[in-house]
Amino acid sequence: MTAVRPIVNVLGAGLVGGTMAADLAAHFNVRVADRDQGALDRLAGIPNVKTHKADLTDPAAVARLTQGADCVISAVPGRFGTQVLRSIIEGRGTSRVVDIAFSEEDPRDLDGLARKHGVTVVPDMGVAPGMCHALVGYGHQLLGMKASSAEILVAGLPKNRHRPYQYALVFSLEDALDEYMRGARYLRNGEIVTHEDPLQGTIPVDFPGVGQLEGFLSDGLRTLLNSLSIPSIVERTLRYPGHIDEMRAMKAAGDFDKTLVDAGGGNMRTRVSITAEKLEPELRLKSGEKDITIMRVSVTGQLDGQEVTFAWDLYDEHDGTNHSMARTTGYSATMAARMLLQGGFDIGPGVVLPEILGANHPAAIDFMLRGLATRGVVYKPTGPGLG
Repeated sequence: MTAVRPIVNVLGAGLVGGTMAADLAAHFNVRVADRDQGALDRLAGIPNVKTHKADLTDPAAVARLTQGADCVISAVPGRFGTQVLRSIIEGRGTSRVVDIAFSEEDPRDLDGLARKHGVTVVPDMGVAPGMCHALVGYGHQLLGMKASSAEILVAGLPKNRHRPYQYALVFSLEDALDEYMRGARYLRNGEIVTHEDPLQGTIPVDFPGVGQLEGFLSDGLRTLLNSLSIPSIVERTLRYPGHIDEMRAMKAAGDFDKTLVDAGGGNMRTRVSITAEKLEPELRLKSGEKDITIMRVSVTGQLDGQEVTFAWDLYDEHDGTNHSMARTTGYSATMAARMLLQGGFDIGPGVVLPEILGANHPAAIDFMLRGLATRGVVYKPTGPGLG
């Protein structure tokens, strides 16, 4: 008798959604939904993948699409990610959800609802946030839940430097520039500190295989600001030298200022200045070019009377088919879905943050790291007992 293949729904067929669908199709029946028929058409011909055109802002449509799913992965735009996540939970069509919408809202706000309906939700489960948070939690667990500090260094870069801006976009211009405008929050001695101008106070970072880079404070800690008892945590985004100087000049000239524009249907959205938008073609990664994703997660604390650091280094590049950022983000989510589907990790219902997963279920993180490695996304560990 042929075994019944589990069903995984992917909501969103963009760059990451399509990469996830192709990966999942090897072992599951995959249903992909999006309002963009062109995005769905790009998945045509992949065995075990069925596509559905749908408005995912409609709760009834989300509830209908997710009925009978063994797991749902939400990869919708962040601006309506929380709404979609709520619709999935309330629709009660599945008991397992992985979310990579990266909405501004705190996912823990839906914990009670998820528990009520018996749904396990792993939110923010990309690469950063996502795996970096999980590894911080894992390092904290290795240190007996007594880590004193953690640092995340992360970047998505073109493999070959682009002059004059020393950078190229894979995702949206607005998301990239928002990092330069938004104050960066980090933890210092148990207190949340806001660094108002992230482009000031950069530090040099030497990353193996890449060379000298510049790191600036970025606001990617999200739930890590108050989810673990680690007193000092910081995240820095890395760029090739020279990029930050160019961005400082543009920011000083007002080129990153935002305005509200009518998005239709009575909805408003923010838009960066016309000057910045005109730069997008020049900043966009060109067809055929490769991108890389690099990350170092370090967790430090006392172990047996000595200061110890556990660290994980990632270097990944475009594999000839998929962008590195889509691979590292998408495969993190698909491995989390596989982890939930496999079971055996005693993860109950509710919203389970990646860092809590790492701290309380290290075997689940080991499972995910092995699966990522088989897909060429390799985190190289250092520290006592690792490697």
